[in-house]
Amino acid sequence: MRTRRAILDAVAELFGEGEAAPSADRIAERAQVARRTVFHHFPTIGVLFEAVREREIDVVTSLRTDVDHSVSVADRAGTIVARLDLAFAVASPVFVTAPPAQTADLSRRLHVAVARQVSSAFGLELRNAADPAASRTRVEIAASFATWDQLHRIVGTGRAETRALMATMVAAAVVA
Repeated sequence: MRTRRAILDAVAELFGEGEAAPSADRIAERAQVARRTVFHHFPTIGVLFEAVREREIDVVTSLRTDVDHSVSVADRAGTIVARLDLAFAVASPVFVTAPPAQTADLSRRLHVAVARQVSSAFGLELRNAADPAASRTRVEIAASFATWDQLHRIVGTGRAETRALMATMVAAAVVA
């Protein structure tokens, strides 16, 4: 079990370093195991990559932050965005390296995780909004992986600036 986890960790690290399809030799080297050991645990590289993606996405989609509802909307937005930032940082290399056929499923799973977090943090405000559905959509977009990815990876803002911008957008969307 420890060897299997080391192999999965090695692939996740290589994905995180931008290697979309690391070789079995690179994976074995990083995991400090023999190449043959990689294939003992995973019949193909494709199966290994899928196992890594599933593990990382399961970690991301299970992350939830309990929010203190006695604090301001801005403070709650900051709290959930900080947690989402951690989750998105894990998801980013997995999402970016996923084959096109898996991208839609990964996107849906991330959206569900964000929607749960938004409901938990801002349920009362969203239910009392003039147009609850539109308000929920605005908040979910502001808190989405797509927004994080656009700011962090495409625009190039640092993680702290990305969190600050997203927290401001989320809080504004809640009270809009």
